[in-house]
Amino acid sequence: MAVSVPWRAELDAVILCDLLDEDLEAEVPLALQTRALLAVQNWRIGEVYFSTGRHQARFDALGLPTLADNFPESPGALAGIEAALSTSDADCMLAVPSARYLLPNTLGSQLAKALQRSGAAVAYAVVDGHAEFSICLIARHSLPSIRHWLRSGSGGLAQWAQQEGAVGVAIPGGWLC
Repeated sequence: MAVSVPWRAELDAVILCDLLDEDLEAEVPLALQTRALLAVQNWRIGEVYFSTGRHQARFDALGLPTLADNFPESPGALAGIEAALSTSDADCMLAVPSARYLLPNTLGSQLAKALQRSGAAVAYAVVDGHAEFSICLIARHSLPSIRHWLRSGSGGLAQWAQQEGAVGVAIPGGWLC
């Protein structure tokens, strides 16, 4: 589905923090590092939210702006993105995992320009030939489609993005530490 994205779209971001259950002690410092990397994007990021899934109490105790999933029966990145889009008024939501990434400071602008050029609703990172769907920019117009997908239990973020005609954006490698 083609959507129109404004020339200088307002971006908010959500850090997906429920990905490292095996290393929960590392999760909070990684999430804070990711927030710091978002602060230096060359495309201004407004609000930064933390989607913490089952670990919300741990992040709430730190006073971080956490989001509860609106679809707890469908845990995962797409449910976290849905919660962020439901809270935000921005044109688009930049989603990034709380992982060992050194995000390039041009990430937001590269993904936003891809949305504008393609008319797609979703742009995701392709690093060294590998699709990284958890690093994506999603137009807020996609919120009804995301909700429908989550209600149907059809799959996760990658499957939804592919169904929506997502566009991949080659991002230079070397930023995974």
